[in-house]
Amino acid sequence: MTKIKFLSVIFLISLFASCQAKTGKNYAISDEVRDVIVNNVIKSFEKAESNINLVPVPDDIPLGPDPDPEKCVCKGTGTIVHGDGHTTKCPFHPVELILHKMKKEN
Repeated sequence: MTKIKFLSVIFLISLFASCQAKTGKNYAISDEVRDVIVNNVIKSFEKAESNINLVPVPDDIPLGPDPDPEKCVCKGTGTIVHGDGHTTKCPFHPVELILHKMKKEN
């Protein structure tokens, strides 16, 4: 009985393997079709890349402290407001220095 089961299993495996080999060819594409697809993809990428502006546009927003009050993130106020809302003193425009300059001007 086990000999019959063994031969049946071998037969089913070989049948399954032969069916897989035959159906695998049905899903392949020809070299010509593949070349057309690849060429279309290459042309699409070239077109997309030609539309990209490779010159970076500078941000108008200051990135950090700067000696120039116009470029400084504190805008000359002496206080830097961070994204989460907390504040720190600006190293280039401390409030004390601003008050001192105001007193000198008056």
